[in-house]
Amino acid sequence: ALANRVGLGVRWGDYRNGEEMRLEGHGRDVRAIVLCDEQICSGSEDGSIRVWSMKEEATDEPERMLVPAGPIDAVYSLSVREGRLISGHGSGKLRVWNV
Repeated sequence: ALANRVGLGVRWGDYRNGEEMRLEGHGRDVRAIVLCDEQICSGSEDGSIRVWSMKEEATDEPERMLVPAGPIDAVYSLSVREGRLISGHGSGKLRVWNV
């Protein structure tokens, strides 16, 4: 299960067993999270998207960080379609990423 309260990180785990991993590292509040295969993608007001592994050997460090070129543009929505990540930004732009 994924949990997100407006803040700098994402929490995920098996809450029935009390297991939880906190994924932190965004510079501003996280506004969007989505599952993509065995990864968690989180989008933030800092304009970055972080891609985290959900495998057993996962750490609290992101596998990848996606940052669009140009001025900072907050990420407010994430969706997965046909294996691609789609991000919605404060400017109204949509971006498509291969993850």
